[in-house]
Amino acid sequence: MPSDVPDYRLRVLIVDDEPDIRALLEEVCRVRDFAVLTAKDGLDAIGVLTRSPEAPDIVISDVQMPGADGFAVLEAALQKSPRTQVVLITGYGTDEGRARAQQGGAVAYLLKPASLPTITAMLDQLAKTAADARAAGHGHPSRSCRYPGAATEPNPKS
Repeated sequence: MPSDVPDYRLRVLIVDDEPDIRALLEEVCRVRDFAVLTAKDGLDAIGVLTRSPEAPDIVISDVQMPGADGFAVLEAALQKSPRTQVVLITGYGTDEGRARAQQGGAVAYLLKPASLPTITAMLDQLAKTAADARAAGHGHPSRSCRYPGAATEPNPKS
């Protein structure tokens, strides 16, 4: 894991109703030695966020899921900690969805199928941003960074 903060494992919550995608994202995160939580849908993710004593550093969530969608997960994650970096991924991307994600506080809006190099580059940048923020004593990063391969510009809100 790219981190200058000793003994800290980046916390990532992965939310997707497709088990294969969830497993792939989980494996990519575990290889980087991130502490990984998974949720099978939006309602499950909101429960994980509610029960967890600490906010995740990163949430990667599908948009279209049964029960509660990725926008509900985005809202719940940022209510838990406004500094959590939330990435929304979707197979049904629209300009309206991109704008809604950006306005809601997402740091990126990726279209499925995102390539493995895009996902790994994004995760590495998110991890660096989180580690830099922790090293500087800010706890969580600001929302002002740009992620390679993102289908949207970074959120201007901080």
